[in-house]
Amino acid sequence: MTIVRDCLRLILFAAGLLTGVQVPAFVDQYQKRLDAHMLEAKQSLSGFQQTADRYFAGDVQQLITHYRNNQDKVFQEDAQKPATNLPKGGVAAKRMECH
Repeated sequence: MTIVRDCLRLILFAAGLLTGVQVPAFVDQYQKRLDAHMLEAKQSLSGFQQTADRYFAGDVQQLITHYRNNQDKVFQEDAQKPATNLPKGGVAAKRMECH
């Protein structure tokens, strides 16, 4: 009976030790991953943000609407680039606020 109890104690100790070591490392790596996604989204939007700052008082949504309403196919296709990155940046920003 004592051998079973000793083995169970050792197993619980090992599991607690592994959890105590691995969880903080996992949280740290996840935070770094979120930071990288946020940086990527900001960098990919920086050119569009500069144009929006110059012509639309910083409103990227107005810039996207302007691009979509333009008859030129190049502008219409360029409107898709920031539109796909905006939700990505928004989700990452919300996740970052939680930490």
